[in-house]
Amino acid sequence: MLKKLLLFLIVSASAVGWFNRPHQLSVGPVIIDIEIVDTAAKRIQGLSNRTSLADQSGMLFIFPQPGRHSFWMKDMNFPLDFIWIRSGRVVQISTNVPATQPAVTLTPDSLVDQVLEIPAGFIDKNGIKVGDEVRRR
Repeated sequence: MLKKLLLFLIVSASAVGWFNRPHQLSVGPVIIDIEIVDTAAKRIQGLSNRTSLADQSGMLFIFPQPGRHSFWMKDMNFPLDFIWIRSGRVVQISTNVPATQPAVTLTPDSLVDQVLEIPAGFIDKNGIKVGDEVRRR
């Protein structure tokens, strides 16, 4: 009976997220808490209309196919850094992209399969560079 109760509690706790850890990504030696963006609807919304992003956090956009995926800073309230990723490596960086009107549009120079948006200044502060390895944790 006790085993069944414990099993029920563990399954219930997992269902409501008590044991769910945040997603994390390492870029070189830096660990970042991330939100995963892997659907068209989530990509359209992105960070639009948010007021901030925590210092050690970011939003990871995952694309089904590599491409020169453009990002539009529409309805952004704060500047961002962008890490452009292909096959688990940083291939390009964009720093201090302003939240201005009219909205800025960014497109990478080469094909990417993931893009990480992080608070402006993060790349310089943490010494992230092209060629750094990127891994989900």
